[in-house]
Amino acid sequence: MLRAGVLHATFESWGGAEWFIHQTSAGMPIATHRWSDPPGGGARPAGILEHRCGAARSGPSDWARAGRLIAPWSAGLDVLVAHNWPAIVWAEEAGRCRVSRPVVWYCHEPPAALYDEAALQEAAPVRTAGALLGDASFYGAGLPRHLLSSLRRRLSPVPREVLRQRDAVAVRAAAIVLANSRFTADRVRALYGRDARVVYPVPADLTSFRPPGGAPPAKEPLVLWVGRMTAAKRPLLMLKAWERACAQAPGLASWRLVMVGDGPLFPAVTERIRSGPGGAAVSLRRGVSRGELAALYRAAAVTVHLGVREPFGLVALESAAAGTPVIAEADGGTPEIVRDGETGWLLPNLDARALAERLAGLPAQADTLARMGAAADRDAAARFRFQETTAALAAAIEEAHAPGASKSASK
Repeated sequence: MLRAGVLHATFESWGGAEWFIHQTSAGMPIATHRWSDPPGGGARPAGILEHRCGAARSGPSDWARAGRLIAPWSAGLDVLVAHNWPAIVWAEEAGRCRVSRPVVWYCHEPPAALYDEAALQEAAPVRTAGALLGDASFYGAGLPRHLLSSLRRRLSPVPREVLRQRDAVAVRAAAIVLANSRFTADRVRALYGRDARVVYPVPADLTSFRPPGGAPPAKEPLVLWVGRMTAAKRPLLMLKAWERACAQAPGLASWRLVMVGDGPLFPAVTERIRSGPGGAAVSLRRGVSRGELAALYRAAAVTVHLGVREPFGLVALESAAAGTPVIAEADGGTPEIVRDGETGWLLPNLDARALAERLAGLPAQADTLARMGAAADRDAAARFRFQETTAALAAAIEEAHAPGASKSASK
């Protein structure tokens, strides 16, 4: 049986990609910048390498060091499965150190810091000296190296064009390229000139999100928002629209908004809830286990998903599986999940006004929401299966290891 190892930037926080990797890599060793146990606990997997060489904010010297550490760790492995960036570059650097192993690159999203101007500030926020020193407990003995690396990147930044070239070289070296949606596959083709096989990142526990016994879930007057609190997910827009909707629709007086997540904008979201009108109707939760999250999806009347250029849209899929319709931005991979007018609403160029109008109408749409929720449950069960995802991943690993494996992937 082939032995595969997994490379992923970091497990510092748990989003859709991290849960998916965790669920599809049972028994596989994992190399990452840092591992943190998932919310809800669970045994630490065997074979984890925490190389502490930098994740998304790293540079070429960090990548080279990561490659040198990964090379001996990968002894005895047949294939490396690199998820996202810069893991794909780590794999290419490791190949420079020893006999190269074939690489399957699963692209969850091309690196926003290199190709999306709007994401630059979020991808590389300004770090004060105090914040860097505060990382001491996190980086441990690696703190001096981390400080020097951060200082070097600020005093002598590497041009983005150079980083893009390194990224492209690593992608070209991969034996197989996978993408988490047709939207991502199109971006891979446009940026790298490579075809990518679409493998939807269906989580192993998706069926557990379904209402028990197949009966319609008991709904509450609850609007749910789930995601990493970043600019691209627009949590502050959610709050602004909710305030406007509550002001114009008396029927929402008995409703509440629950926001689940963490991330760079968490302090700003907390402050907005504290200072904004209707704060009592908004609750904020983080560190939620998968079981608790499933229960929230089932209880919600609707889930709002505002991701811009969302590569896949796991929140939309989980909500659909729980029998809850979705209000979503008609962008990225989300339209591959939500069927507009059938399992939810896809709205282009959502702003606070348009979202507030949609939210204000919810109290009068109980029958529509119930119909959409039932359709969403059926659709998710019919089109998204974990077994098909794992079979596709296994096939890609086998194909990459085959003699003479070509550096291309068919759709």
